[in-house]
Amino acid sequence: MRTNRTVWASIRRTPYQAFIAFAITTITMLLVYVLVNSLMMGHKILYYYEEQPKLMAFFKAEVGNEEAAEVTKQLMEHETFGAMVENVNFVDKETALEFYKENYQDETLLLELISAEIFPVTLEITPRDPQTLGVIGEMLSDIEQLDNIDFQADVVDTFLRWTNGMRNIGLGLCVVFGLITFFILNMIIGIKVISQRQGIKVMQIIGATRLYIRKPFIKEANIYALVSTLLAWGLVTGLLWLFREDVGGFFAPIAVLDWSPLWLGTQLMGGVVISWGLSTMAAWSAVSRILKKSQK
Repeated sequence: MRTNRTVWASIRRTPYQAFIAFAITTITMLLVYVLVNSLMMGHKILYYYEEQPKLMAFFKAEVGNEEAAEVTKQLMEHETFGAMVENVNFVDKETALEFYKENYQDETLLLELISAEIFPVTLEITPRDPQTLGVIGEMLSDIEQLDNIDFQADVVDTFLRWTNGMRNIGLGLCVVFGLITFFILNMIIGIKVISQRQGIKVMQIIGATRLYIRKPFIKEANIYALVSTLLAWGLVTGLLWLFREDVGGFFAPIAVLDWSPLWLGTQLMGGVVISWGLSTMAAWSAVSRILKKSQK
């Protein structure tokens, strides 16, 4: 209890130092939580696109279902093509029309004017290995009944590059601010240790252990870190909840936000562990450095 009173008294005596410690630690944890949520959203978007067919081949509009089915059968019987392809989904003209009607239910006048004949038969192709997309595309380009080949993998590759870039930048910022937080906490705790040097000498004379001397300073650093973590987690979670409809609508139909208690709790506890470890190391280092100097 005495240690707790000592810690709170130390914080109240130096409010400006306490504010700086809270501020820099909060900014660091905000970056960590923003990065974690961004990477989770990016993972869900990437997984969604990876589940989609990587390549779509459109037959010419005048090619009927029977002719397209025969071409598809010949393709699947081709030894090389069959070995490279995991799945081929055949979408005939009538199915394409049904998809169109589902997406444009409100356009009643337009729906009355269109027929299945204007839609091309489509092949949705998923390869066993994405690296074989180029070979599959070359094979399909030789088929005269095909009108267009669309590589969905380009979307995935582009998004993957953006995700990797965002992750690298985010990790870099977290490392930089983590180091800044460490040195600022180290400096603030060091100043407090120096200001209490006489009291520390008295404790050493009466036989106080190094751990006993370090304890209040480590607790103070832990308070800065834990309060900042709770504040950062609350801000990020609150903002995501406030703008959940806008975010969900922008990325629809992909459910990028996870409101499960397990995920929210994991975020919070992960941040607590990171901030607690960082603050403990900073305080331990500061006290050890001052104690070594005092013995010289």
